[in-house]
Amino acid sequence: MMTTPTPPDPNAQGSSPAGKLLLALVGAAALIAALVFMRGTAGEDAEPEDQAQAQTRDGASPKGQKPVSSSAKGPREVRVGASGAVTSRAGTPVEGALVSLAPLAVDDQDGDEGVITTRTDASGHWQLDALAPGRYALSATATDHLPGVRPDVRLKITGDNAGLDLILDVGGSLLSGTVHDVTGGVVEDARVRVIPVEGILALREPDSFFALTDAEGRFGVQVPDGRFRVSASHPDYSRDTTVLDIEGGDRSQDFRLVPMGVVAGVVRRASDDAPVPEAWVTWSRQEQIALPNGDQIAIDKPGGRTRTDEQGRFELRGLSAGMINLSARAPGLASDAPVQLPVAIAERVEDVVVRVVEAQDVAGRVVSAETGEGIAGVRVQARSRAIPGAPGATSGEDGSFVLAGLLPGSYGVEAEAEASGWILDGAPPTVTVTEGAAAESSLRVVLAKAPAIRGRVDPPTRAEVRIELDPDNIRVGSGMVQFAGGVSTMSDAETGVFELSPVLPGSYTLVARAADGRGGTVEVEVPQGGAGLDEVIIPLERRATVAGTIRDAKGATVSRASVRVRREAKGNSSLSVVVNGQELTAISSPTSTEGRYAITGLDAGSWLVEVVDDDGAPIPWADGSTAPLELSLAQAETREPFDLSVQARDGRIAGVVRDAEGNPVPEAWVRASFVPDKAKPEDDEDEPGTSRREVAMVVTSDASGPKARPPVLTDAEGRFELTGLRVGSYRLDAEADGGANTATLDAVRPDADVILTLAPLGRLEGRVLSNGKPADCIARLSGPSQRTVRVRDGRFEVERLQPGAYTVTASTGDGSTSQPVTIEAGDTAEVELVMERFATITGTVIDAEGEPIEKAEILVGSGTGGRIEVSREDDDIPIFTDAEGKFTAKAAAGGRVILVQGPDSPMPIAIKPINVVAGEDQDLGEIRQQDMSGMVMQEGDGPPDEDVDVVEEG
Repeated sequence: MMTTPTPPDPNAQGSSPAGKLLLALVGAAALIAALVFMRGTAGEDAEPEDQAQAQTRDGASPKGQKPVSSSAKGPREVRVGASGAVTSRAGTPVEGALVSLAPLAVDDQDGDEGVITTRTDASGHWQLDALAPGRYALSATATDHLPGVRPDVRLKITGDNAGLDLILDVGGSLLSGTVHDVTGGVVEDARVRVIPVEGILALREPDSFFALTDAEGRFGVQVPDGRFRVSASHPDYSRDTTVLDIEGGDRSQDFRLVPMGVVAGVVRRASDDAPVPEAWVTWSRQEQIALPNGDQIAIDKPGGRTRTDEQGRFELRGLSAGMINLSARAPGLASDAPVQLPVAIAERVEDVVVRVVEAQDVAGRVVSAETGEGIAGVRVQARSRAIPGAPGATSGEDGSFVLAGLLPGSYGVEAEAEASGWILDGAPPTVTVTEGAAAESSLRVVLAKAPAIRGRVDPPTRAEVRIELDPDNIRVGSGMVQFAGGVSTMSDAETGVFELSPVLPGSYTLVARAADGRGGTVEVEVPQGGAGLDEVIIPLERRATVAGTIRDAKGATVSRASVRVRREAKGNSSLSVVVNGQELTAISSPTSTEGRYAITGLDAGSWLVEVVDDDGAPIPWADGSTAPLELSLAQAETREPFDLSVQARDGRIAGVVRDAEGNPVPEAWVRASFVPDKAKPEDDEDEPGTSRREVAMVVTSDASGPKARPPVLTDAEGRFELTGLRVGSYRLDAEADGGANTATLDAVRPDADVILTLAPLGRLEGRVLSNGKPADCIARLSGPSQRTVRVRDGRFEVERLQPGAYTVTASTGDGSTSQPVTIEAGDTAEVELVMERFATITGTVIDAEGEPIEKAEILVGSGTGGRIEVSREDDDIPIFTDAEGKFTAKAAAGGRVILVQGPDSPMPIAIKPINVVAGEDQDLGEIRQQDMSGMVMQEGDGPPDEDVDVVEEG
C-alpha cells in the first residue's frame, strides 16, 4: 500500500483507493516510511557506510601551482591513548597477542569499521594512541588460548586509560581457513571477526574477537564451543559471512571476497586551479532499496570521508560498484555540486578532479537553555534543499563549532545530541550566507534537557532496555518519522542502571532483554512537563526459547537464512519497521551451516514464525504457502526441536554476455539481485464503522541496502552461471570495460538461459530557464540512474547514463520544474526546463479554544482520493509556528495538503487541503486543531480542495 514518489517539487504526488487516508513520508537520505490510517464507513471501504577506507598519497605539486594554505580554526578533535597487558591464567605474559578495540557506537553488525588492532610485545604489553574517546569492546586472541574480552571499555578524555588488562585461558577449538580473492589468489591482512550468536545477537556483538590473515591468506583463532557468526573483510574487498556451530573439535572455513573499486584524485580551487591540502573529501553512494510492497526507491547513502595530503591528493578504497558522489570542503572553500562517478566492480578510477569555490565559515556555540553553558560533543548540521551536502561540525569542550565552507544561501541548523538526552529548545536556528558579505560569527544553538526514563534492571546485568515500538506512538516530523517509542539503551553490566532519553510524554511499555535470554517488561507513564521518571525497576526472569533445524523440501539443511518471529498484531493496529533488511519489530536468529537456529527471550503468548533470506525477504514454505506459521508459547517454555521446511534454493540461471556485434565478452562481471514481488493490496474486510491502522517503515543506515549476490566472471566464451537461487524474479546486471558498457535484464527466473547484450551508456544535455533567463540551480535525474548536477548559466550535461526513461527536476529555493526524457544507448538526449515559482503559504495554527499553538511543525504534502503523501529530505529546513502560531511555507502548484504536527503529539493535529497556483501566494487564516480520532477523508469529484473535508465519524 506504499508508493514510491519521485517528486518534481518539495511535495510528493500520489493516489490511493477512495475512502482511505494514507500518510507516506519519504526521507531520501536515510528513511522511507508509510503510515496507513484506514477507517471503515457505512457501506464503503475505508521512510556511516561501506567498508571503504580512505588513504592519502604523497607527491609533489604540479609545476607552477602553489597549494592553497590551510587555516582551519575550528575546535580540534580530541584524541586519547590506551594501554594494558595480556597474560595467561598462570600469570605469564602472552607475546604476539592480537589486541582489538571495536567502537560500540558503530552500526555495522558483521563488519570491522573503526576497529583498531595492535600486537603485544615480549612483556605482553600493548599500547594504542590517537583514539577517539568513547565506548569500545576490547578483545585479545593468541595461539592456543581462548579469547579474552572486555565488552564495555570507556576511554575517557582525562587520564591515560591505562591498566586495560586481559587474562587468557589455554584451550578451545581451532577455527582456521583461508581468505581468497574471487578473481584468484589470496587476501593478506584480511580481518576475521567472530561473534557469538547464542542468546541475543545485538547484545553479543561486544563479545566478538578477531584474527588477521597472513601472507598466504590463512588465519587461525581458538574458539569455545557454541554458535558463531564469522565474517571476513578487507578495506579493498567486499565482506563474506557465515554462521558456524563449533562442538568440541577443530573447524575449517574458507571465505571468498570480491575486489572493490578505488577512486584517486585531487582537490583544486576553481579560481586558479591550485591544489587544496587538508581538504575533507566526502563520498556517498546511490543505492536502490526495496520497500515492503515490492516497490524500489533510490537513496543517497552516506559513505565516508578522507583528508587530502599536502598536494591536495586523495584516495578512496573499498568502494562498492555504483554511482559515487564526491564533494570537498575546506576553510573558506566548498564544492558547489558533487562530482558523480560511475564505479564498476574492481575498477580503479584515477585523475579525478574535485573543484571547490569560495565559501564562508560560520562560527557558533551550542549552549544549555537553562544555564547558558557550552555543551560538548553535539553534532551540528546545516541543511538546505537548494544546496545539497551542507557541512556539519561537532562542538568542542566549550560548545564552540565552525561550519566550514557554506555556499551562499539559506540554511536550517539542526543539532544531533539525542544520545545525551538533549533536544533543540524551540525551532531550529537558521543562517543566511550572502556572497560578498561578512560571515556570521555568533550563531547560537540552544538545547534543553529532554525528559528521560531512569531506572535499573534486576538482577543487575548488561541488557538492552527499550521502549516497545507501538503504532500509536509514531511521531511525524523534521525530515523523518521520529519514534515516541523505540528509544533504546544498554544497562550497566555491574549496576543494571539505565537511562532512556529523549522521551515524549505518554504511556509506554519498557522491555528489557539480557544476552542470556532473560527479560522483563513494565508499564510506565511519562507526565507532561518535568524531567521524566526515576527509579523504574524492570525485573528479569527466564523467558521462552524456540530452537530447531531448517531443511528445504529436498531434505538439505538451509544456511544463510534466519528464522524470524513477531507478536501477533494487537486489535486493529499493526507495526512493521525494517532496518537494512532486518525487522526491528521481530526477533530473529541466523541459521548455521548445519541449518540450526535458536531464539531466546520470548514472552509467553502467540507468535508468528517465518524464514527469511539475507535480504529479509520471506522464503516460502516447502508446500509453496507464504503465510507465517502460528506458534503459542507458555512462560519460560523450551520448544525444541521446532524444525521448519522451506522451498529449496537450488535454482540456476545461465547465459552468455555479448557485445553489440554479437561477439562473446570474456571477463565481464554478472550479478543477480532478487526482486520481491509487489505486495497485493489487501481487501478491507473490516466491519462497517470499525477502524484499522497499519504502520510500515523501511529504514536504511550506513550498513544498509539490499545484498546483491556476489558477482561472477564470464569465461573465455562469455558464459556465466549463477547457482543457489530461490524461486522468484531476479534482475541481472552485466558490465565490462570498467563499466563503460553495460546490460540489464529484468524479471529473470531460475532455470533460464539468457543473453545479455552490452550497450554503451547515454548522455543528457539540458537547459533551464527562470523568468526567461538562464538559471543557476540544482538538477536531479530519477530513473535507471540517479544523478544530481549543478546548472550553471542555464546549462548542464550528464555522462554515462543507463538507457531508459527518466524524470529531470530542476529546483531552487524559489521554484521548481520537471520534465520526462528518454535516454537511448550511445546517444545524447536534450531537454529544456522552465522554472515555476513556488507559492508562499501563510497561516496561523490555533487550539480548540482559539489560542495559538507554538512550535507546531508544518508539513506540505499532496493528495488525491483521500491519500496524503509528504516527501521530506534530509536537507529540507523544518517549518515551525512561532509564539503567535504563525508560519510561512512554500508549495508547488497543484493539489496540496497542509499537515500540522503538534509539539507533543505523536499524531497530526490538523489537516488542511488547498489548491496552489504557481506563483500565487495564499494566506490560509486560522487552522484550528481538530479531533483526529475517528477521522475519515471524504472524497469529492476532484483533487483535494474544498471537495475534501476532514470530518468526525458520527
